[in-house]
Parts: sequence; C-alpha cells; structure tokens
Amino acid sequence: MGTESFITIADSKNHYEDFVHFMDATTEALRLDGKNRKEYFLSRNGKMLEDDVLQCMRAKASDFHFDPAHILPTKPQHFPDIISNNYFGVEVKSTEKNTWTSTGSSIVESLRDDDIKKVFLLFGILSKKNIDFRCKPYEKCLSDIHVTHSPRYNINMDLSDDDETIFDKMKIGYDTFRKLGETQIDKVKEYYRSIYKSKKAKTMPWWIGDTVQDLRLLCDLEPEMKEEFIAMSYALFPEILGNKREKYRKPSLWMCTRHSVICSNIRDTFSSKGKGNIYVNEQLRWENVPKVICTLTTVLDKIVDIYNDRSVIMEDFINFAIYPKKEEISLEQWIEAAEVNMRKTLKEELPDLTIRSLLELSYKEKITNDKKTSFFLTKKQPVLFS
Repeated sequence: MGTESFITIADSKNHYEDFVHFMDATTEALRLDGKNRKEYFLSRNGKMLEDDVLQCMRAKASDFHFDPAHILPTKPQHFPDIISNNYFGVEVKSTEKNTWTSTGSSIVESLRDDDIKKVFLLFGILSKKNIDFRCKPYEKCLSDIHVTHSPRYNINMDLSDDDETIFDKMKIGYDTFRKLGETQIDKVKEYYRSIYKSKKAKTMPWWIGDTVQDLRLLCDLEPEMKEEFIAMSYALFPEILGNKREKYRKPSLWMCTRHSVICSNIRDTFSSKGKGNIYVNEQLRWENVPKVICTLTTVLDKIVDIYNDRSVIMEDFINFAIYPKKEEISLEQWIEAAEVNMRKTLKEELPDLTIRSLLELSYKEKITNDKKTSFFLTKKQPVLFS
C-alpha cells in the first residue's frame, strides 16, 4: 500500500471508527495466535506482551489504512504503552488469572502525551486455563478506584454498555476527570463520601477524610493492601534486609505518617519464625534462609511493579527513601542497595543467594515450597518458602 493511502496524522480525528475496526482485527489476531501458541504466551510477562501487541498492530495496520511507521512504543512509565498516528493510544494490561478483572493504572496520567486523544485498553488473560484477549475504549472498562499508596483504577472487561463505569458513578466524563489535575482526588473523595454516608457507615477508608486520617492497624488490612505496604517498605527501605537493630524504624514511621497505618509488630511482619527454606523445582536450594529474605520473595513482583510505575509514588521516594540520586531512581539501583544489605545479613553464608539469582530463576525455573505459591516475579514461575 502506498503512503498516499495511509490516514494522515492530521486527519486521525475523523477516523475513530476505522481505529475501532483496526483494534478489533488486532485483538482477533492475538486471540488466534494465543490458541496456536499457548506455551509462548504463557511465557510472556506484561512488558513482553506490550511488544507482542505492538508487532501485531504493525502487521495489521496497512489493512485499515494506518501507517505501521506511525505505531510506536512510548517511553517507560509513560501512558499509554503504544501510540498510533500521534492521536490514538493503546494501554496493554494482562493477568495470569482466568478473569477479566485486574488492577489498572494510576488515575494520575502525569506522563501522558497531550496529543493522545483516544485511548483503548487491550487486556490479555495469560493463564494455563485460558489465553484470550479483549479490547475496549479505556474509559468503558474502568469500574472503580481503589487506593493503597496511590489511587488506581479497577479494570473490568466484562462491563457492558448498560453497566456503570466509575465515571458514570461520579457523574463526570473521563476526559474531564483526567484533566482535573490536583483536584482529581477531591472528586474521588466526594463520590466515596456519598457512598459511605448513604450506607450510614460508622467509619470510612483512611484516604477519604478531609484532614485527619483514621489510624489503621496493618494486621487488619485486606491481604492485598497489606502486601502493598510490605512491598513498598522493601522498595523504599532496602536496609530492611540488613542487620542493623534500628532497620524497621523508618518503615514504621513512613507507614504511620504517610498512610496512618500502625504496625505494632513490624519485626514479626518481616522476619517472624527466624528462618526458612527455599526450593527450586521441588528440590531444596537454600536452607536456613533468614525470614526477612523469605518475606521479600513474596512481594518481589510488586516491587518490580512499583519501579515500573514509580511516577505515582515519587513523593515517597523523595521524602523517605535514601538514594544518592533520587531523580535517577530505578529498579537496578534498588537491586544494588538490596544486595549490599542482604549480604550484611547473610555474611559468608549462602553466597549464591542474591536478588539477581531470584530474578533470573523466576524466568526459567519453578521455585516452590509446601505446595503454596508465594510470588510470581515478572514471569512466570512461583517462588515459595517454608
């Protein structure tokens, strides 16, 4: 197809329906590919899937008069993941569970290009039971908002045209909401206050209050939220892996002052019962491992996610974390700091047990213990400990 037949960037706004058909074809191609290459897609992580979607879009683009050369990945941490004709965007999400629901991106689209006017969400199920894909306009599959360390959308690809999105519930359009800037969270609070008042609830979530937040105990939080705080603690304070007696003071103060969460038994949260064992392919690999390292393995995937989307928690890094160059905070920088501290705890013992070894093993080996999955790091195999 000649370049004269492609839809121009300037004319993209008049070709919304063409892009819808283009994404329908891309999704169907991915669905067919998933049926033919199940093991391949089971080996893909979120970042890898972004590249799969990109290549599939480029392969299908010409059939719908879009120029493959104008379909590009965005920079890391930018929203959305892929742009087309500098007007359309595609955010790629996936889950290893056989479900069309998941936690989505931050409501704060601070790294979004202003030229991108229409965003679609392409969602993939990458589970042993099912490989499948769906694609919908972004705002049509966001059912709710939940908050741990930052407000994030809840994705529900099962929402129909008759179902209410979070924007329907808040009585505000997606484009209007995303442009509210610093008053975004005020709009969210206003909506949830009305919900809790209508239910005559005696208490409200900590983040809804105007000024004073209700104190909460870490042990009383939902398991997913508790894991978020544990992961953030490791991410912000890699010294937890070290051997200093005061290593839990800063994470305790951070939870309390930043999130009104009190952890009265923080040492037990990270290192109860002293030591554990780590198995690889059901064979004992590391024995008598300090529990603070075992606990780390349960949230390593969340730590990777935190660093992949650190823009929404940069204030925490700036105000609480100790890094030499905070403007250059990266997963690599955390790995180096975590390795140094972990070695202080292990000393001369278990010289082959490192953060990098766990990362590398997670790509190719099954790391298990007691038939209970502790974490999936990036992709794909679970790491467990006793």
